[in-house]
Amino acid sequence: MKIACIGNSHLWALKGAIRTGLFKSDELEVTFWGTGGLGFDTISYEGGIFRTPLRDVALKISDGRYESLPAHEFDAIIFHGILPNVERYLSALRKMSDDIRRYSRAYLRDGLQTCIEGERPYPLICSLRADYKRRVLMSAVPLAPEDSAHFKERPMRCDEFKLVNSCISAILSDIRAEYVSQPSDTVSDYRYSKREFLKSDNNIHMNGQYGASVLREIAVQLAVRCDTSN
Repeated sequence: MKIACIGNSHLWALKGAIRTGLFKSDELEVTFWGTGGLGFDTISYEGGIFRTPLRDVALKISDGRYESLPAHEFDAIIFHGILPNVERYLSALRKMSDDIRRYSRAYLRDGLQTCIEGERPYPLICSLRADYKRRVLMSAVPLAPEDSAHFKERPMRCDEFKLVNSCISAILSDIRAEYVSQPSDTVSDYRYSKREFLKSDNNIHMNGQYGASVLREIAVQLAVRCDTSN
C-alpha cells in the first residue's frame, strides 16, 4: 500500500522512525510531503494535486521526489501533526467545571468543531474529498510535554479523554476522514506527552520512537502488517 503523509515539522518524527529502522513494514510504502511550521497554511489542493509556493521545502521533505503532490498516486492520504490542538478549549471548560463529562456531548462537540473548522486542515480535506475517494486519516498533533507543567488542573480521566477523542472522530467522520489519536503509550495523565518521546534538543518535537508508535497506529487502522519487535 502506498501512502502519503502530509504535514509540517512534526513529520520528522515519522521520517526518523523509518530512517533508523524503528518502524518497518513490507506492506507500507510511505512518502512524506509538506512544509514547516506556519508554511502549512500555504498548501492548496486542486485538480488532484497538492501545491505550495514553498516548493524547495516540500522537495526536501519528500527527499527530492515531489515539489507538488499528486494525490491519486496514493492508496491513502495521512495528515499528521496539524490537527488543531484543542487543549486551550478543554482548559477553559475545566475552569467552569472540573469534570468534562458534566457537559453534554452535543455542547462539547460543538466547541471542538469550532476549533477544528477554524484551522487550515479542515477546508483542505474538504477540497480533497471533492475528487479523492480513497481513505484519508488525520493523525493528532502531539500533546504538550509533561515537563512543561502546562496544566494546573487535575489530570484528565481516561473516560474524559476517550469522550474528547470520540467527539473529534465524529467531527472528522462528517468529512470522511478517520481520526488517529495520539498513541496511548506516549501519553501521561491523559494530557501530556511522556518526556521519553521528546527529542533531546527541544521540548516541542517528538523523536523517532514516538514516530514509530504513530506509524504502528496508522498501520493498524489501515489493516497492514508491520514489525512490532522494536
